[in-house]
Amino acid sequence: MNNNINNRIKKIRELMLNNGLSAFLINGSDPHLSEYVPDRWKTRDYLSGFTGSFGFMAIIHEQSLLWTDSRYYLQAEQQLEGTGIEMMKAREPESISLEQWLFQNLKNGNIVGFDGTCYAAAEIKQLKQTLNKKGIIINDQIDLIDDLWENRPSLPNSKAFLHPINLAGKSRTEKISQLRDLMHKSDADCSIISALDDLAWTFNIRGADVECNPVVLGYGIVSKNEAMLFTH
Repeated sequence: MNNNINNRIKKIRELMLNNGLSAFLINGSDPHLSEYVPDRWKTRDYLSGFTGSFGFMAIIHEQSLLWTDSRYYLQAEQQLEGTGIEMMKAREPESISLEQWLFQNLKNGNIVGFDGTCYAAAEIKQLKQTLNKKGIIINDQIDLIDDLWENRPSLPNSKAFLHPINLAGKSRTEKISQLRDLMHKSDADCSIISALDDLAWTFNIRGADVECNPVVLGYGIVSKNEAMLFTH
């Protein structure tokens, strides 16, 4: 397994070189910012061998690092052994953050790449605010994993089903009406729903697109006059 990881890191660095990147980031999340993700987005697991539910990576040409929290210190040390990936402690008062580490280790004009569809806008904003002070450039439109991962799992396609009102407690109509009341109080014209548990709750739907999570992949938009569900 470690040989596979070493080879993947080596190939990522080759792809970085081909794309003019000095650093590549992986947070192991999906476009819904889920903690537990479909197999297609288990990019952190694929590239590092670390299977915990929280962690993010930074790869530069000289080093590879993985940050995780205290739940996974022992597991990460064991799973990263022999890979050359250094474990970093996250969510600790004395720990160095990802953006601070990049600021210290990169130079003016260096480019940091990652798949921005799997990051929160606030995360990208924080990265830019920190790194731009040193002239470090952000490219959040590049997914090197897709070029590397042969036979990458496709999108899940479990059957969706309606969650009965006797279990849901309220109908979709009631929930959407509640949401519109909150929108009105916030002077909002529409609400975009991207978190999968929020989507399941709002539309009273369930599925098995994520292992051990009763959710369906999709997005929702609720406006003053319409409610729309975007899914397979």
